[in-house]
Amino acid sequence: MSRWDQCFIQPAVTTLFVLMEQNYNFWKDVKGSKPVPIPGEVLSEKPEVFDISQENLVEYFKTGYNHFGALWENILETENYERIGEIAAYSIDDSSFPKDLWCRTLYDIAVTFRNWRRNITNEEAEQVVENQAERFESTKDYLLRKGEEEEKGEINWILHV
Repeated sequence: MSRWDQCFIQPAVTTLFVLMEQNYNFWKDVKGSKPVPIPGEVLSEKPEVFDISQENLVEYFKTGYNHFGALWENILETENYERIGEIAAYSIDDSSFPKDLWCRTLYDIAVTFRNWRRNITNEEAEQVVENQAERFESTKDYLLRKGEEEEKGEINWILHV
């Protein structure tokens, strides 16, 4: 996770999920939406264009899937996870992420977040982190073996996504 993600994305998403939980009784029965008044003068200017590299976004997504797919499998509904796996196998030119799948993915994560907060104490959360760290330590030989195979030309160490 980059420093930017730690400083901005993670707290924003955490806040979103906490507010979803805190305001559940308010929003659960709301259907549809309606326009919200915009205070102040409405400008007719077009927003500034900013560069977004679709190639980089797809690469980050595929790398995330390769690194965290097992975790995603535990969090997402099976149908959603399988669809994401299909998308991760596409070429960059064919990649697109359906809006309905994006919504369901966020909802799956929100439910997992809610259950995590309700069902785990700080001590239990620390134990989960410690157990995962121990698992990484105990499987380090696997990583070293793969690196040695790469040096012998048996595998390509760099992920091609």
